[in-house]
Amino acid sequence: MRILDDLIPEPGCFYILDRGYLDFGRLFALHQSQAFFVIRAKSNLQSRRICSRTVGKTMDLTSDQTIVLTGPKSKTDYPEHLRRVQFYDWENKWKREFMSRTFLSAKKDKCLCSFSPDGLCDTLSGSR
Repeated sequence: MRILDDLIPEPGCFYILDRGYLDFGRLFALHQSQAFFVIRAKSNLQSRRICSRTVGKTMDLTSDQTIVLTGPKSKTDYPEHLRRVQFYDWENKWKREFMSRTFLSAKKDKCLCSFSPDGLCDTLSGSR
């Protein structure tokens, strides 16, 4: 976890993190630096859904939500809204959930990210 303390965030850069780095105080420091992040959510994440966005039936995304953290420490450490997306890998039959501070405008909602098991993001154009 110490690597996030040594990191000098660059505004506009994306940081792809393993869920072992899930520390909302450190993630909020990235947010305040105008940097972006994508991280896998843990199964015990305490959150509340604020709203949901429509996902295409042909996409690998099964949900796209805006959430707020509700855990006693996490809601203090990261007081802003987050984006949570669920991705289903049909070939390997597993589901993954990711969080980010990245929100696309309504005009750009057709451009979604599909996350591969190695953590990379492929941009999709609305259908496969």
